[in-house]
Amino acid sequence: MSKDKKQHKTIKLVSPEREVHVHINFIPTTESPFSPGYAYTHGAMATVGHSEIIVFGLSRDNATSILKDLLWRIVVKNEPLKVNHVYQDILAGHRAVFHELDIAKSQKYFSDHNKDDRPRKVMQLIWPDTNDLFPWETGFEETLRKLQPILGVH
Repeated sequence: MSKDKKQHKTIKLVSPEREVHVHINFIPTTESPFSPGYAYTHGAMATVGHSEIIVFGLSRDNATSILKDLLWRIVVKNEPLKVNHVYQDILAGHRAVFHELDIAKSQKYFSDHNKDDRPRKVMQLIWPDTNDLFPWETGFEETLRKLQPILGVH
């Protein structure tokens, strides 16, 4: 992925105990319609000790908004996200779940960071299809599979 395609936003979060600056990076679709865009946090581990979060297949605005809300939840509300827990309150009207990533499989998504700056712990936000089915559930919409590669174990 080309570094000049990356779009970067710094989020400032303030809680009674601290002020935190975390980055959200968005990498748009580049090679083909079968190469989904994605967004991820950078700095959550270093600033608050929480896994970084990556999400695939959403627009820049949706992905950024969701990641910003998740960071607010982690920092301001002091509610760390749980792996393999199905959330009902993250995506309006839909379920969401987080999977821990296999770092070896996910490093290419962070290749624009130098080796020492790459995330060491990452969780992926998995979203369902329009029928509220996750990619591993029977009946999931096949056309959406390429938008959301599942990098972790479910």
